[in-house]
Amino acid sequence: MPLDSNFIEIAYSRYNPYRRRSGTEHVAMLLYSLIRMSRSEIVVEFGSGHSTLFILRALGDNLEDFIEERESLIKKSRDLGDLSLNSEGQIEQEFLEMAQTWYETGGKSVGKKPSYYLDNYSPHLYDFEELPKDHEYVKDLQSVVNKLGHENIFTSITNQKFTQKLLPEDRWIDLAWNDHYEYRDFFSEFWPKINPKGGLLVFHNTVSVKQNIEDIDWMKEQVLLSGANDLEVLNLEEPHKLHQNGCTILRKTAGCQSEIYLSDLGKIKRDIEQLLMD
Repeated sequence: MPLDSNFIEIAYSRYNPYRRRSGTEHVAMLLYSLIRMSRSEIVVEFGSGHSTLFILRALGDNLEDFIEERESLIKKSRDLGDLSLNSEGQIEQEFLEMAQTWYETGGKSVGKKPSYYLDNYSPHLYDFEELPKDHEYVKDLQSVVNKLGHENIFTSITNQKFTQKLLPEDRWIDLAWNDHYEYRDFFSEFWPKINPKGGLLVFHNTVSVKQNIEDIDWMKEQVLLSGANDLEVLNLEEPHKLHQNGCTILRKTAGCQSEIYLSDLGKIKRDIEQLLMD
């Protein structure tokens, strides 16, 4: 389900991003790319519309890729045959010789990390909406989501301000997107729940609105005061626009750790064995 002409036609005709109070014609694509690249699973949104559809399409595309990649990875890994260690507990020479071919073949599974596919990928978007469930806007959004085939990965939490209490307790938030208001409260509510392994908070229109700029500075101060030192900040400006002209991305890094995986053939071998057992 790529960003094909049918999707673009629906997204732009139902939710025009070129309105004064929208301006998401570029940030929606950015959110799509961020989710695709980071393989975000649990996404939270406050301020629905044009960007909602791109978030859902990214999650749906990720799920399709995950299934295809995992099946391809299993298929090509079976061709390696017996992966058991030899009597000295060493990796068989035959595996070492086949590893390069294994790495370079398999279509979408080329270069994929077996350990990533040991767990399921279960994406979902939780959209907090202050309007009631029977409001025409809410019903129209659900109708569009259904038309695009993403209803199974979408939950609209209506008549409700954002709160982590209505989210799954056992899941980190991988990306939280605010295109509405109350940025400080949004940060305070969700930052503790953001995935420490690179989870993202994204705020719209933070370049030309004084209050929003001050809110981002306040967030940075809160992290510094906590002593966590686990925040990366990126401001992206759209210099050709007067308003709705940029966003700020906050990335949580407490659990980020470099992993030299490719050179550890022993771990790759063990992960392949586990994948084939599953």
